Amino acid sequence: MAVFTRSWSLFRSALAVLGAEKGFILYPVLAGLGILIFSALILGGGAWLVLSHPELEQLLSQVDQPNQAGDAPWWAYAAGGLLLWLFLLITSFITNFFLTALVGGTLERLRGGNPTFGDGLALARQRAGVILGYSGIAATVGLLLSFLRGRDQQPGSGHW
Repeated sequence: MAVFTRSWSLFRSALAVLGAEKGFILYPVLAGLGILIFSALILGGGAWLVLSHPELEQLLSQVDQPNQAGDAPWWAYAAGGLLLWLFLLITSFITNFFLTALVGGTLERLRGGNPTFGDGLALARQRAGVILGYSGIAATVGLLLSFLRGRDQQPGSGHW
Protein backbone atom coordinates (compact mmCIF):
# COMPACT_ATOMS: atom_id res chain seq x y z
CA MET A 1 0.00 0.00 0.00
CA ALA A 2 2.95 2.32 0.65
CA VAL A 3 3.97 2.06 -3.00
CA PHE A 4 0.55 3.26 -4.11
CA THR A 5 0.65 6.13 -1.61
CA ARG A 6 4.10 7.25 -2.83
CA SER A 7 3.01 6.96 -6.46
CA TRP A 8 -0.12 8.99 -5.80
CA SER A 9 1.90 11.63 -3.97
CA LEU A 10 4.39 11.88 -6.85
CA PHE A 11 1.51 12.12 -9.33
CA ARG A 12 -0.07 14.98 -7.37
CA SER A 13 3.30 16.76 -7.13
CA ALA A 14 3.80 16.42 -10.88
CA LEU A 15 0.32 17.83 -11.53
CA ALA A 16 1.11 20.76 -9.24
CA VAL A 17 4.28 21.43 -11.23
CA LEU A 18 2.37 21.30 -14.50
CA GLY A 19 -0.19 23.68 -13.04
CA ALA A 20 2.55 26.10 -11.97
CA GLU A 21 4.45 25.89 -15.26
CA LYS A 22 1.90 26.21 -18.06
CA GLY A 23 4.64 26.12 -20.72
CA PHE A 24 5.28 22.45 -19.99
CA ILE A 25 2.05 21.55 -21.77
CA LEU A 26 3.80 22.54 -25.00
CA TYR A 27 6.08 19.49 -24.86
CA PRO A 28 3.37 16.89 -25.65
CA VAL A 29 1.73 19.29 -28.12
CA LEU A 30 5.02 19.73 -30.00
CA ALA A 31 5.63 15.97 -29.94
CA GLY A 32 2.22 15.36 -31.49
CA LEU A 33 2.74 18.06 -34.11
CA GLY A 34 6.20 16.72 -34.90
CA ILE A 35 4.84 13.23 -35.50
CA LEU A 36 1.98 14.56 -37.63
CA ILE A 37 4.34 16.66 -39.75
CA PHE A 38 6.81 13.80 -40.14
CA SER A 39 4.02 11.40 -41.13
CA ALA A 40 2.64 13.88 -43.66
CA LEU A 41 6.10 14.35 -45.16
CA ILE A 42 6.59 10.60 -45.47
CA LEU A 43 3.16 9.98 -47.01
CA GLY A 44 3.39 13.01 -49.28
CA GLY A 45 6.95 12.22 -50.32
CA GLY A 46 6.09 8.60 -51.03
CA ALA A 47 3.06 9.58 -53.10
CA TRP A 48 5.12 12.12 -55.03
CA LEU A 49 7.83 9.53 -55.77
CA VAL A 50 5.33 6.99 -57.06
CA LEU A 51 3.43 9.53 -59.16
CA SER A 52 6.52 11.17 -60.63
CA HIS A 53 8.46 7.98 -61.41
CA PRO A 54 6.48 5.44 -63.46
CA GLU A 55 9.29 2.87 -63.15
CA LEU A 56 8.87 2.92 -59.37
CA GLU A 57 5.16 2.30 -59.80
CA GLN A 58 5.96 -0.72 -61.99
CA LEU A 59 8.40 -2.02 -59.39
CA LEU A 60 5.81 -1.67 -56.63
CA SER A 61 3.18 -3.42 -58.74
CA GLN A 62 5.36 -6.55 -58.59
CA VAL A 63 4.51 -6.78 -54.91
CA ASP A 64 0.89 -7.38 -55.89
CA GLN A 65 1.96 -10.29 -58.11
CA PRO A 66 2.77 -13.15 -55.75
CA ASN A 67 5.30 -15.83 -56.66
CA GLN A 68 4.30 -19.48 -57.07
CA ALA A 69 4.24 -20.02 -53.31
CA GLY A 70 1.74 -17.16 -52.97
CA ASP A 71 4.17 -14.78 -51.31
CA ALA A 72 5.34 -11.34 -52.39
CA PRO A 73 9.00 -11.08 -53.49
CA TRP A 74 11.54 -11.31 -50.65
CA TRP A 75 12.80 -7.78 -51.25
CA ALA A 76 9.32 -6.40 -50.63
CA TYR A 77 9.33 -7.80 -47.09
CA ALA A 78 12.88 -6.57 -46.46
CA ALA A 79 12.21 -3.08 -47.80
CA GLY A 80 8.89 -2.83 -45.99
CA GLY A 81 10.47 -3.95 -42.72
CA LEU A 82 13.32 -1.45 -43.06
CA LEU A 83 10.99 1.44 -43.90
CA LEU A 84 8.66 0.55 -41.04
CA TRP A 85 11.62 0.32 -38.63
CA LEU A 86 12.88 3.76 -39.72
CA PHE A 87 9.41 5.23 -39.30
CA LEU A 88 9.10 3.71 -35.82
CA LEU A 89 12.60 4.92 -34.91
CA ILE A 90 11.93 8.53 -35.85
CA THR A 91 8.46 8.73 -34.30
CA SER A 92 9.77 7.11 -31.13
CA PHE A 93 12.67 9.58 -31.04
CA ILE A 94 10.32 12.55 -31.38
CA THR A 95 8.10 11.23 -28.58
CA ASN A 96 10.99 10.38 -26.25
CA PHE A 97 12.79 13.66 -26.93
CA PHE A 98 9.86 15.78 -25.78
CA LEU A 99 9.06 13.39 -22.93
CA THR A 100 12.65 13.77 -21.70
CA ALA A 101 12.30 17.55 -21.86
CA LEU A 102 9.03 17.39 -19.89
CA VAL A 103 10.37 15.05 -17.21
CA GLY A 104 13.63 17.00 -16.90
CA GLY A 105 11.81 20.28 -16.42
CA THR A 106 9.38 18.74 -13.96
CA LEU A 107 12.16 17.20 -11.87
CA GLU A 108 14.04 20.50 -11.82
CA ARG A 109 10.89 22.25 -10.57
CA LEU A 110 10.38 19.57 -7.90
CA ARG A 111 13.96 20.19 -6.72
CA GLY A 112 13.07 23.85 -6.19
CA GLY A 113 14.51 25.26 -9.40
CA ASN A 114 12.79 27.56 -11.86
CA PRO A 115 13.20 25.82 -15.24
CA THR A 116 12.09 27.39 -18.49
CA PHE A 117 10.74 25.70 -21.59
CA GLY A 118 14.18 26.07 -23.18
CA ASP A 119 15.87 24.39 -20.20
CA GLY A 120 13.86 21.24 -20.82
CA LEU A 121 14.77 21.28 -24.51
CA ALA A 122 18.44 21.83 -23.66
CA LEU A 123 18.36 18.83 -21.33
CA ALA A 124 16.81 16.66 -24.05
CA ARG A 125 19.39 17.87 -26.61
CA GLN A 126 22.20 16.90 -24.23
CA ARG A 127 20.78 13.39 -24.06
CA ALA A 128 19.87 13.02 -27.75
CA GLY A 129 22.28 10.11 -28.27
CA VAL A 130 20.83 8.13 -25.38
CA ILE A 131 17.30 8.97 -26.53
CA LEU A 132 18.17 7.70 -30.03
CA GLY A 133 19.50 4.45 -28.55
CA TYR A 134 16.35 3.82 -26.55
CA SER A 135 14.24 4.76 -29.56
CA GLY A 136 16.14 2.18 -31.61
CA ILE A 137 15.37 -0.47 -29.01
CA ALA A 138 11.70 0.53 -28.95
CA ALA A 139 11.49 0.46 -32.76
CA THR A 140 13.13 -2.96 -32.95
CA VAL A 141 10.92 -4.49 -30.26
CA GLY A 142 7.82 -2.90 -31.79
CA LEU A 143 8.66 -4.24 -35.24
CA LEU A 144 9.40 -7.74 -33.92
CA LEU A 145 6.14 -7.82 -31.97
CA SER A 146 4.28 -6.60 -35.04
CA PHE A 147 5.75 -9.40 -37.15
CA LEU A 148 5.02 -12.02 -34.48
CA ARG A 149 1.46 -10.81 -34.08
CA GLY A 150 0.96 -10.90 -37.85
CA ARG A 151 2.03 -14.55 -38.07
CA ASP A 152 -1.01 -15.68 -36.08
CA GLN A 153 -3.56 -13.89 -38.21
CA GLN A 154 -5.27 -15.08 -41.32
CA PRO A 155 -4.94 -12.94 -44.46
CA GLY A 156 -7.79 -10.48 -44.73
CA SER A 157 -8.81 -10.80 -41.10
CA GLY A 158 -8.82 -7.02 -40.72
CA HIS A 159 -6.42 -6.94 -37.75
CA TRP A 160 -3.29 -4.83 -37.78
